[in-house]
Amino acid sequence: MGFYNKLKIGTKIMVFVGAVVIAGIFALSYIVINNVSSNIKHETEQVLINSSHRYAGHIELIFTQMSSIVLNTASILDQTAQTAGAQNLSPKFYESAIRAALDNADWVDYGFVYLLDPPKSFLENKNFVTPQGKFIISYHDKDSGANGNLERLSPNDSIASFPGVISVLEKAPKDKRFYAFSKPFNASYGNGHAFLGSSIVAPLFDEEGKLIGVIGLTFNFDRVTKYLENPALVTFEREIKAVVSQDGIIVSHPNANAIGKNAFEINQDARAATALNGIKEGATGLYDDYVATDGDDSYAAVVSFKTAGDVGWTIFTTAPKESVLAPLYRLETMIAIVSLVVLAVVLGVVFVFVQRTIAMRLPIILRALNAFFGYINHESNEVHHIKIRAQDELGQLGMMINDNIDKSRAHLKKDEDLVAESLEVINHTKEGHATKRITLEGSNPQLNKLRSSVNELLDLLSNAIGNDLHELNRVFDSFVKLDFSTQVANAQGRVEVVT
Repeated sequence: MGFYNKLKIGTKIMVFVGAVVIAGIFALSYIVINNVSSNIKHETEQVLINSSHRYAGHIELIFTQMSSIVLNTASILDQTAQTAGAQNLSPKFYESAIRAALDNADWVDYGFVYLLDPPKSFLENKNFVTPQGKFIISYHDKDSGANGNLERLSPNDSIASFPGVISVLEKAPKDKRFYAFSKPFNASYGNGHAFLGSSIVAPLFDEEGKLIGVIGLTFNFDRVTKYLENPALVTFEREIKAVVSQDGIIVSHPNANAIGKNAFEINQDARAATALNGIKEGATGLYDDYVATDGDDSYAAVVSFKTAGDVGWTIFTTAPKESVLAPLYRLETMIAIVSLVVLAVVLGVVFVFVQRTIAMRLPIILRALNAFFGYINHESNEVHHIKIRAQDELGQLGMMINDNIDKSRAHLKKDEDLVAESLEVINHTKEGHATKRITLEGSNPQLNKLRSSVNELLDLLSNAIGNDLHELNRVFDSFVKLDFSTQVANAQGRVEVVT
Protein backbone atom coordinates (compact mmCIF):
# COMPACT_ATOMS: atom_id res chain seq x y z
CA MET A 1 0.00 0.00 0.00
CA GLY A 2 3.00 2.31 0.48
CA PHE A 3 3.58 2.52 -3.26
CA TYR A 4 -0.14 3.01 -3.93
CA ASN A 5 -0.34 5.78 -1.33
CA LYS A 6 2.43 7.64 -3.11
CA LEU A 7 0.56 7.70 -6.40
CA LYS A 8 -1.18 10.82 -7.59
CA ILE A 9 -4.97 10.99 -7.32
CA GLY A 10 -5.38 10.85 -11.11
CA THR A 11 -3.17 7.78 -11.27
CA LYS A 12 -5.10 6.12 -8.44
CA ILE A 13 -8.39 6.80 -10.20
CA MET A 14 -6.99 5.38 -13.44
CA VAL A 15 -5.69 2.28 -11.65
CA PHE A 16 -8.99 1.69 -9.87
CA VAL A 17 -11.25 2.42 -12.85
CA GLY A 18 -8.95 0.46 -15.16
CA ALA A 19 -9.03 -2.55 -12.86
CA VAL A 20 -12.83 -2.42 -12.61
CA VAL A 21 -13.27 -1.96 -16.38
CA ILE A 22 -10.80 -4.72 -17.22
CA ALA A 23 -12.46 -7.10 -14.76
CA GLY A 24 -15.91 -6.20 -16.09
CA ILE A 25 -14.99 -6.58 -19.76
CA PHE A 26 -13.19 -9.86 -19.16
CA ALA A 27 -16.09 -11.19 -17.09
CA LEU A 28 -18.58 -10.14 -19.78
CA SER A 29 -16.39 -11.59 -22.53
CA TYR A 30 -16.04 -14.85 -20.63
CA ILE A 31 -19.80 -15.15 -20.10
CA VAL A 32 -20.59 -14.28 -23.72
CA ILE A 33 -17.91 -16.56 -25.15
CA ASN A 34 -18.88 -19.41 -22.83
CA ASN A 35 -22.58 -19.23 -23.69
CA VAL A 36 -22.09 -18.55 -27.39
CA SER A 37 -19.40 -21.22 -27.59
CA SER A 38 -21.75 -23.83 -26.17
CA ASN A 39 -24.48 -22.88 -28.64
CA ILE A 40 -22.19 -22.68 -31.66
CA LYS A 41 -20.44 -25.91 -30.72
CA HIS A 42 -23.78 -27.68 -30.34
CA GLU A 43 -25.15 -26.25 -33.59
CA THR A 44 -21.96 -27.08 -35.49
CA GLU A 45 -21.95 -30.62 -34.17
CA GLN A 46 -25.58 -30.93 -35.24
CA VAL A 47 -24.66 -29.72 -38.72
CA LEU A 48 -22.04 -32.45 -38.96
CA ILE A 49 -24.30 -35.25 -37.75
CA ASN A 50 -27.27 -33.98 -39.78
CA SER A 51 -25.22 -33.83 -42.97
CA SER A 52 -24.11 -37.41 -42.31
CA HIS A 53 -27.75 -38.41 -41.85
CA ARG A 54 -28.51 -36.75 -45.17
CA TYR A 55 -25.75 -38.69 -46.96
CA ALA A 56 -26.86 -41.91 -45.29
CA GLY A 57 -30.46 -41.27 -46.27
CA HIS A 58 -29.48 -40.69 -49.88
CA ILE A 59 -27.37 -43.84 -50.11
CA GLU A 60 -29.97 -45.90 -48.27
CA LEU A 61 -32.54 -44.63 -50.77
CA ILE A 62 -30.31 -45.83 -53.62
CA PHE A 63 -30.02 -49.26 -52.05
CA THR A 64 -33.76 -49.36 -51.39
CA GLN A 65 -34.47 -48.42 -55.00
CA MET A 66 -32.14 -51.16 -56.21
CA SER A 67 -33.81 -53.69 -53.95
CA SER A 68 -37.28 -52.68 -55.09
CA ILE A 69 -36.35 -52.84 -58.77
CA VAL A 70 -34.72 -56.26 -58.43
CA LEU A 71 -37.58 -57.70 -56.37
CA ASN A 72 -40.27 -56.25 -58.64
CA THR A 73 -38.51 -57.52 -61.75
CA ALA A 74 -38.07 -60.97 -60.18
CA SER A 75 -41.75 -60.97 -59.21
CA ILE A 76 -42.79 -60.14 -62.78
CA LEU A 77 -40.59 -62.91 -64.15
CA ASP A 78 -41.99 -65.40 -61.61
CA GLN A 79 -45.58 -64.48 -62.42
CA THR A 80 -44.92 -64.76 -66.13
CA ALA A 81 -43.27 -68.16 -65.61
CA GLN A 82 -46.26 -69.37 -63.61
CA THR A 83 -48.65 -68.18 -66.29
CA ALA A 84 -46.84 -69.12 -69.48
CA GLY A 85 -44.44 -71.72 -68.14
CA ALA A 86 -40.75 -71.11 -67.61
CA GLN A 87 -39.81 -73.35 -70.58
CA ASN A 88 -41.90 -71.17 -72.88
CA LEU A 89 -40.09 -67.94 -72.06
CA SER A 90 -37.44 -66.72 -74.49
CA PRO A 91 -33.99 -65.26 -73.86
CA LYS A 92 -35.32 -62.00 -75.29
CA PHE A 93 -37.85 -61.85 -72.47
CA TYR A 94 -35.15 -62.14 -69.81
CA GLU A 95 -32.99 -59.71 -71.76
CA SER A 96 -35.77 -57.12 -71.88
CA ALA A 97 -36.36 -57.61 -68.15
CA ILE A 98 -32.77 -56.84 -67.19
CA ARG A 99 -32.66 -53.91 -69.62
CA ALA A 100 -35.81 -52.46 -68.06
CA ALA A 101 -34.37 -52.92 -64.58
CA LEU A 102 -31.19 -51.04 -65.53
CA ASP A 103 -33.14 -48.22 -67.15
CA ASN A 104 -35.18 -47.78 -63.97
CA ALA A 105 -32.18 -47.91 -61.64
CA ASP A 106 -30.63 -44.45 -61.70
CA TRP A 107 -27.47 -45.34 -59.80
CA VAL A 108 -26.70 -48.82 -61.13
CA ASP A 109 -24.23 -49.59 -63.91
CA TYR A 110 -24.48 -53.37 -64.28
CA GLY A 111 -27.18 -56.04 -64.24
CA PHE A 112 -27.47 -59.76 -65.02
CA VAL A 113 -29.76 -62.79 -65.30
CA TYR A 114 -28.30 -66.21 -64.54
CA LEU A 115 -30.40 -69.29 -65.39
CA LEU A 116 -29.34 -72.58 -63.83
CA ASP A 117 -30.95 -75.09 -66.22
CA PRO A 118 -32.30 -73.22 -69.24
CA PRO A 119 -33.98 -74.93 -72.22
CA LYS A 120 -31.51 -76.29 -74.76
CA SER A 121 -32.68 -73.69 -77.23
CA PHE A 122 -31.33 -70.99 -74.90
CA LEU A 123 -27.86 -72.51 -75.05
CA GLU A 124 -27.85 -72.28 -78.82
CA ASN A 125 -27.54 -68.48 -78.50
CA LYS A 126 -23.81 -68.09 -77.89
CA ASN A 127 -24.30 -64.42 -76.94
CA PHE A 128 -25.57 -65.61 -73.58
CA VAL A 129 -23.40 -68.68 -72.91
CA THR A 130 -20.16 -68.47 -70.93
CA PRO A 131 -17.02 -70.48 -71.74
CA GLN A 132 -18.09 -72.91 -69.00
CA GLY A 133 -21.53 -73.31 -70.56
CA LYS A 134 -23.50 -71.15 -68.12
CA PHE A 135 -26.44 -69.11 -69.41
CA ILE A 136 -25.85 -65.51 -68.30
CA ILE A 137 -27.27 -62.31 -69.73
CA SER A 138 -25.30 -59.24 -68.59
CA TYR A 139 -25.61 -55.58 -69.46
CA HIS A 140 -23.72 -52.38 -68.79
CA ASP A 141 -25.58 -49.07 -68.51
CA LYS A 142 -23.13 -46.56 -70.00
CA ASP A 143 -25.28 -43.64 -68.88
CA SER A 144 -27.53 -44.41 -65.96
CA GLY A 145 -29.03 -40.96 -66.17
CA ALA A 146 -30.64 -41.68 -69.54
CA ASN A 147 -32.74 -44.57 -70.84
CA GLY A 148 -31.63 -46.94 -73.56
CA ASN A 149 -27.91 -46.30 -73.46
CA LEU A 150 -27.22 -49.96 -72.66
CA GLU A 151 -24.39 -52.21 -73.75
CA ARG A 152 -24.71 -56.00 -73.80
CA LEU A 153 -21.62 -57.68 -72.40
CA SER A 154 -20.08 -61.00 -73.24
CA PRO A 155 -21.21 -63.60 -70.68
CA ASN A 156 -18.67 -64.08 -67.90
CA ASP A 157 -18.39 -67.07 -65.57
CA SER A 158 -17.30 -64.84 -62.67
CA ILE A 159 -20.87 -63.58 -62.33
CA ALA A 160 -21.96 -67.02 -61.14
CA SER A 161 -19.50 -66.73 -58.27
CA PHE A 162 -20.67 -63.33 -57.04
CA PRO A 163 -21.27 -63.51 -53.24
CA GLY A 164 -24.91 -62.53 -53.63
CA VAL A 165 -25.51 -65.21 -56.27
CA ILE A 166 -23.95 -67.92 -54.13
CA SER A 167 -25.97 -66.82 -51.10
CA VAL A 168 -29.29 -66.89 -53.00
CA LEU A 169 -28.57 -70.26 -54.60
CA GLU A 170 -27.89 -71.69 -51.14
CA LYS A 171 -30.81 -70.20 -49.22
CA ALA A 172 -33.61 -69.48 -51.71
CA PRO A 173 -34.66 -73.15 -52.15
CA LYS A 174 -35.59 -73.17 -48.47
CA ASP A 175 -36.87 -69.59 -48.29
CA LYS A 176 -38.51 -68.32 -51.46
CA ARG A 177 -38.68 -64.77 -50.06
CA PHE A 178 -34.95 -64.63 -49.49
CA TYR A 179 -32.85 -62.19 -51.48
CA ALA A 180 -29.29 -61.07 -50.93
CA PHE A 181 -27.62 -57.72 -50.57
CA SER A 182 -23.99 -58.74 -50.73
CA LYS A 183 -21.11 -57.35 -48.81
CA PRO A 184 -18.57 -55.35 -50.82
CA PHE A 185 -16.51 -57.40 -53.27
CA ASN A 186 -14.29 -56.87 -56.28
CA ALA A 187 -16.67 -57.25 -59.20
CA SER A 188 -15.81 -57.89 -62.84
CA TYR A 189 -18.18 -58.37 -65.77
CA GLY A 190 -15.41 -59.40 -68.12
CA ASN A 191 -15.29 -56.09 -69.97
CA GLY A 192 -11.87 -55.18 -68.63
CA HIS A 193 -13.27 -53.02 -65.84
CA ALA A 194 -13.05 -54.28 -62.26
CA PHE A 195 -14.53 -52.30 -59.41
CA LEU A 196 -15.55 -52.52 -55.79
CA GLY A 197 -19.25 -53.12 -55.72
CA SER A 198 -22.20 -54.79 -54.09
CA SER A 199 -24.93 -56.86 -55.72
CA ILE A 200 -28.61 -57.20 -54.97
CA VAL A 201 -29.70 -60.65 -56.10
CA ALA A 202 -33.21 -62.16 -56.11
CA PRO A 203 -34.22 -65.75 -56.95
CA LEU A 204 -36.29 -66.78 -59.99
CA PHE A 205 -38.79 -69.66 -59.77
CA ASP A 206 -40.74 -71.63 -62.36
CA GLU A 207 -44.42 -72.48 -62.23
CA GLU A 208 -43.69 -75.38 -59.88
CA GLY A 209 -41.76 -73.23 -57.42
CA LYS A 210 -38.41 -74.64 -58.44
CA LEU A 211 -35.40 -72.32 -58.33
CA ILE A 212 -34.36 -71.77 -61.96
CA GLY A 213 -31.98 -68.83 -61.64
CA VAL A 214 -31.29 -65.39 -60.25
CA ILE A 215 -31.51 -61.79 -61.35
CA GLY A 216 -29.29 -59.09 -59.93
CA LEU A 217 -28.00 -55.54 -60.14
CA THR A 218 -24.46 -54.57 -59.18
CA PHE A 219 -23.76 -51.22 -57.65
CA ASN A 220 -20.40 -49.53 -58.27
CA PHE A 221 -19.28 -47.62 -55.17
CA ASP A 222 -17.40 -45.19 -57.39
CA ARG A 223 -20.79 -43.59 -57.93
CA VAL A 224 -21.09 -42.94 -54.18
CA THR A 225 -17.58 -41.50 -54.06
CA LYS A 226 -18.41 -39.05 -56.85
CA TYR A 227 -21.62 -38.09 -55.07
CA LEU A 228 -19.88 -37.48 -51.74
CA GLU A 229 -17.07 -35.52 -53.41
CA ASN A 230 -19.53 -33.02 -54.86
CA PRO A 231 -18.18 -29.57 -53.79
CA ALA A 232 -21.74 -28.48 -53.03
CA LEU A 233 -21.84 -31.07 -50.23
CA VAL A 234 -18.67 -29.84 -48.52
CA THR A 235 -19.63 -28.53 -45.10
CA PHE A 236 -16.25 -28.18 -43.42
CA GLU A 237 -12.76 -27.71 -44.74
CA ARG A 238 -10.72 -30.95 -44.90
CA GLU A 239 -13.72 -33.08 -44.01
CA ILE A 240 -13.66 -36.71 -45.11
CA LYS A 241 -16.81 -38.60 -46.03
CA ALA A 242 -16.48 -42.36 -46.31
CA VAL A 243 -18.81 -45.32 -46.63
CA VAL A 244 -17.74 -48.31 -44.56
CA SER A 245 -19.26 -51.74 -44.27
CA GLN A 246 -19.99 -53.05 -40.80
CA ASP A 247 -16.94 -55.29 -40.93
CA GLY A 248 -14.75 -52.24 -41.62
CA ILE A 249 -14.24 -52.40 -45.40
CA ILE A 250 -13.97 -48.91 -46.86
CA VAL A 251 -16.04 -48.82 -50.05
CA SER A 252 -15.99 -45.07 -50.64
CA HIS A 253 -13.29 -42.60 -49.69
CA PRO A 254 -11.78 -39.43 -51.20
CA ASN A 255 -8.39 -41.17 -51.05
CA ALA A 256 -8.52 -43.93 -53.67
CA ASN A 257 -5.70 -45.78 -51.90
CA ALA A 258 -7.95 -46.32 -48.88
CA ILE A 259 -10.78 -47.99 -50.82
CA GLY A 260 -11.00 -51.70 -50.18
CA LYS A 261 -8.91 -51.50 -47.01
CA ASN A 262 -10.06 -52.14 -43.47
CA ALA A 263 -10.74 -48.98 -41.48
CA PHE A 264 -9.88 -50.71 -38.21
CA GLU A 265 -6.41 -51.50 -39.53
CA ILE A 266 -5.73 -48.12 -41.13
CA ASN A 267 -6.29 -46.15 -37.94
CA GLN A 268 -5.12 -48.00 -34.85
CA ASP A 269 -4.84 -44.93 -32.62
CA ALA A 270 -6.42 -45.73 -29.26
CA ARG A 271 -8.26 -42.41 -29.33
CA ALA A 272 -10.04 -43.47 -32.54
CA ALA A 273 -11.26 -46.77 -31.12
CA THR A 274 -14.54 -45.44 -29.72
CA ALA A 275 -15.74 -44.07 -33.05
CA LEU A 276 -14.54 -47.14 -34.98
CA ASN A 277 -16.33 -49.40 -32.52
CA GLY A 278 -19.45 -47.45 -33.40
CA ILE A 279 -19.09 -48.81 -36.94
CA LYS A 280 -18.82 -52.38 -35.67
CA GLU A 281 -21.85 -51.94 -33.45
CA GLY A 282 -23.94 -50.27 -36.14
CA ALA A 283 -24.32 -47.23 -33.92
CA THR A 284 -25.31 -43.68 -34.80
CA GLY A 285 -23.78 -40.73 -33.02
CA LEU A 286 -21.16 -38.02 -32.85
CA TYR A 287 -17.74 -38.61 -31.32
CA ASP A 288 -15.68 -35.58 -30.30
CA ASP A 289 -12.56 -37.51 -29.26
CA TYR A 290 -11.61 -38.97 -32.63
CA VAL A 291 -8.04 -38.65 -33.90
CA ALA A 292 -7.57 -38.90 -37.66
CA THR A 293 -4.76 -40.80 -39.34
CA ASP A 294 -2.85 -37.52 -39.77
CA GLY A 295 -3.02 -36.91 -36.01
CA ASP A 296 -5.61 -34.13 -36.13
CA ASP A 297 -8.09 -33.90 -33.27
CA SER A 298 -11.37 -34.37 -35.07
CA TYR A 299 -15.07 -34.96 -34.84
CA ALA A 300 -16.43 -38.22 -36.22
CA ALA A 301 -20.07 -38.61 -37.20
CA VAL A 302 -21.24 -42.21 -37.47
CA VAL A 303 -24.60 -42.92 -39.11
CA SER A 304 -25.38 -46.60 -39.63
CA PHE A 305 -28.15 -48.43 -41.46
CA LYS A 306 -28.80 -51.96 -42.67
CA THR A 307 -29.93 -53.52 -45.91
CA ALA A 308 -31.27 -56.96 -46.78
CA GLY A 309 -29.46 -59.87 -45.25
CA ASP A 310 -28.63 -57.76 -42.22
CA VAL A 311 -25.72 -56.15 -44.07
CA GLY A 312 -24.62 -53.07 -42.17
CA TRP A 313 -23.33 -49.85 -43.68
CA THR A 314 -21.98 -46.71 -42.08
CA ILE A 315 -21.55 -43.18 -43.32
CA PHE A 316 -18.38 -42.16 -41.55
CA THR A 317 -17.72 -38.41 -41.67
CA THR A 318 -14.72 -36.81 -40.01
CA ALA A 319 -13.68 -33.18 -39.82
CA PRO A 320 -10.81 -31.51 -37.93
CA LYS A 321 -11.95 -29.60 -34.88
CA GLU A 322 -10.04 -26.54 -36.04
CA SER A 323 -12.19 -26.60 -39.18
CA VAL A 324 -15.50 -27.46 -37.50
CA LEU A 325 -14.98 -24.89 -34.76
CA ALA A 326 -13.44 -22.25 -37.06
CA PRO A 327 -16.53 -19.99 -36.77
CA LEU A 328 -16.28 -20.27 -32.99
CA TYR A 329 -12.58 -19.44 -33.04
CA ARG A 330 -13.26 -16.46 -35.31
CA LEU A 331 -16.01 -15.29 -32.97
CA GLU A 332 -13.78 -15.68 -29.93
CA THR A 333 -11.03 -13.73 -31.70
CA MET A 334 -13.52 -11.05 -32.71
CA ILE A 335 -14.87 -10.78 -29.16
CA ALA A 336 -11.32 -10.57 -27.82
CA ILE A 337 -10.41 -7.84 -30.32
CA VAL A 338 -13.62 -5.91 -29.65
CA SER A 339 -13.06 -6.27 -25.90
CA LEU A 340 -9.53 -4.91 -26.23
CA VAL A 341 -10.74 -2.05 -28.43
CA VAL A 342 -13.55 -1.22 -26.00
CA LEU A 343 -11.10 -1.48 -23.12
CA ALA A 344 -8.66 0.85 -24.87
CA VAL A 345 -11.43 3.33 -25.75
CA VAL A 346 -12.90 3.29 -22.23
CA LEU A 347 -9.51 3.66 -20.58
CA GLY A 348 -8.59 6.37 -23.09
CA VAL A 349 -11.80 8.29 -22.40
CA VAL A 350 -11.37 7.84 -18.64
CA PHE A 351 -7.73 8.92 -18.90
CA VAL A 352 -8.61 12.07 -20.84
CA PHE A 353 -11.52 12.79 -18.49
CA VAL A 354 -9.42 12.29 -15.36
CA GLN A 355 -6.55 14.29 -16.82
CA ARG A 356 -8.73 17.22 -17.81
CA THR A 357 -11.10 17.08 -14.85
CA ILE A 358 -8.75 16.21 -12.00
CA ALA A 359 -5.13 15.46 -12.79
CA MET A 360 -4.40 18.70 -14.68
CA ARG A 361 -6.43 20.91 -12.33
CA LEU A 362 -5.27 19.62 -8.96
CA PRO A 363 -1.65 20.78 -9.51
CA ILE A 364 -2.96 24.25 -10.36
CA ILE A 365 -4.88 24.36 -7.09
CA LEU A 366 -1.87 22.99 -5.21
CA ARG A 367 0.41 25.65 -6.74
CA ALA A 368 -2.16 28.34 -5.98
CA LEU A 369 -2.47 27.19 -2.36
CA ASN A 370 1.30 27.04 -2.00
CA ALA A 371 1.65 30.55 -3.40
CA PHE A 372 -1.22 31.76 -1.22
CA PHE A 373 0.33 30.32 1.95
CA GLY A 374 3.68 31.77 0.98
CA TYR A 375 2.00 35.14 0.53
CA ILE A 376 0.22 35.15 3.86
CA ASN A 377 3.42 33.88 5.52
CA HIS A 378 5.26 36.82 3.96
CA GLU A 379 7.48 34.49 1.95
CA SER A 380 6.46 36.23 -1.27
CA ASN A 381 4.90 39.49 -2.29
CA GLU A 382 2.71 38.22 -5.11
CA VAL A 383 -0.17 35.80 -5.46
CA HIS A 384 -2.37 35.28 -8.52
CA HIS A 385 -5.93 34.18 -9.10
CA ILE A 386 -6.80 30.74 -10.43
CA LYS A 387 -8.46 30.78 -13.85
CA ILE A 388 -11.83 29.07 -13.33
CA ARG A 389 -12.96 26.85 -16.25
CA ALA A 390 -15.60 24.69 -14.58
CA GLN A 391 -18.21 25.10 -11.89
CA ASP A 392 -17.69 21.69 -10.28
CA GLU A 393 -16.24 21.04 -6.84
CA LEU A 394 -12.70 21.84 -7.95
CA GLY A 395 -14.00 24.98 -9.63
CA GLN A 396 -15.77 25.99 -6.42
CA LEU A 397 -12.57 25.28 -4.49
CA GLY A 398 -10.72 27.52 -6.94
CA MET A 399 -13.28 30.29 -6.45
CA MET A 400 -12.93 29.94 -2.67
CA ILE A 401 -9.16 30.28 -3.02
CA ASN A 402 -9.60 33.34 -5.23
CA ASP A 403 -12.01 34.90 -2.72
CA ASN A 404 -9.59 34.23 0.12
CA ILE A 405 -6.73 35.66 -1.92
CA ASP A 406 -8.72 38.87 -2.34
CA LYS A 407 -9.66 38.95 1.35
CA SER A 408 -6.15 38.15 2.51
CA ARG A 409 -4.68 40.72 0.15
CA ALA A 410 -7.10 43.36 1.51
CA HIS A 411 -6.46 42.36 5.13
CA LEU A 412 -2.72 42.35 4.66
CA LYS A 413 -2.96 45.76 3.00
CA LYS A 414 -4.89 47.11 5.97
CA ASP A 415 -2.35 45.59 8.36
CA GLU A 416 0.51 46.99 6.28
CA ASP A 417 -1.08 50.46 6.34
CA LEU A 418 -1.62 50.16 10.11
CA VAL A 419 1.99 49.12 10.65
CA ALA A 420 3.23 51.92 8.40
CA GLU A 421 1.20 54.54 10.28
CA SER A 422 2.31 53.05 13.59
CA LEU A 423 5.96 53.36 12.57
CA GLU A 424 5.34 56.91 11.44
CA VAL A 425 3.75 57.82 14.80
CA ILE A 426 6.51 56.06 16.72
CA ASN A 427 9.21 57.84 14.67
CA HIS A 428 7.42 61.14 15.26
CA THR A 429 7.36 60.41 18.98
CA LYS A 430 11.05 59.46 18.89
CA GLU A 431 11.69 62.93 17.50
CA GLY A 432 10.24 64.33 20.74
CA HIS A 433 6.71 65.01 19.71
CA ALA A 434 3.79 63.19 21.29
CA THR A 435 1.14 64.91 19.28
CA LYS A 436 0.27 62.18 16.69
CA ARG A 437 -1.92 59.13 17.21
CA ILE A 438 -2.49 55.90 15.22
CA THR A 439 -5.80 56.40 13.46
CA LEU A 440 -6.02 53.41 11.06
CA GLU A 441 -7.42 50.02 11.97
CA GLY A 442 -6.10 46.68 10.74
CA SER A 443 -7.80 43.38 10.04
CA ASN A 444 -5.80 41.62 12.75
CA PRO A 445 -7.42 42.06 16.18
CA GLN A 446 -4.03 41.73 17.87
CA LEU A 447 -2.65 44.59 15.79
CA ASN A 448 -5.69 46.66 16.67
CA LYS A 449 -5.13 45.88 20.34
CA LEU A 450 -1.49 46.90 19.97
CA ARG A 451 -2.63 50.12 18.23
CA SER A 452 -4.89 50.94 21.14
CA SER A 453 -2.10 50.24 23.65
CA VAL A 454 0.34 52.49 21.77
CA ASN A 455 -2.23 55.29 21.60
CA GLU A 456 -2.92 54.92 25.33
CA LEU A 457 0.81 55.05 26.01
CA LEU A 458 1.11 58.21 23.93
CA ASP A 459 -1.85 59.74 25.75
CA LEU A 460 -0.20 58.88 29.07
CA LEU A 461 3.06 60.40 27.90
CA SER A 462 1.31 63.50 26.66
CA ASN A 463 -0.70 63.99 29.86
CA ALA A 464 2.03 63.12 32.31
CA ILE A 465 4.97 64.81 30.68
CA GLY A 466 3.93 66.83 27.68
CA ASN A 467 3.78 66.96 23.95
CA ASP A 468 7.08 68.73 23.17
CA LEU A 469 10.06 66.96 24.71
CA HIS A 470 12.57 69.25 22.98
CA GLU A 471 11.02 72.33 24.65
CA LEU A 472 11.07 70.51 27.98
CA ASN A 473 14.77 69.61 27.54
CA ARG A 474 15.54 73.29 26.76
CA VAL A 475 13.95 74.37 30.06
CA PHE A 476 15.80 71.58 31.96
CA ASP A 477 19.09 72.74 30.45
CA SER A 478 18.38 76.31 31.69
CA PHE A 479 17.57 75.01 35.17
CA VAL A 480 20.84 73.11 35.20
CA LYS A 481 22.59 76.40 34.56
CA LEU A 482 20.57 77.94 37.49
CA ASP A 483 18.61 80.03 35.06
CA PHE A 484 15.07 79.84 36.29
CA SER A 485 13.79 82.68 34.19
CA THR A 486 12.48 80.55 31.34
CA GLN A 487 9.42 78.25 31.12
CA VAL A 488 7.82 75.68 28.74
CA ALA A 489 5.80 77.36 26.01
CA ASN A 490 2.27 76.12 25.57
CA ALA A 491 2.64 73.72 28.49
CA GLN A 492 0.08 70.92 28.59
CA GLY A 493 1.52 67.97 30.41
CA ARG A 494 1.98 67.92 34.14
CA VAL A 495 5.77 68.15 33.90
CA GLU A 496 5.51 70.98 31.43
CA VAL A 497 3.11 72.88 33.72
CA VAL A 498 5.31 72.39 36.79
CA THR A 499 8.35 73.59 34.99
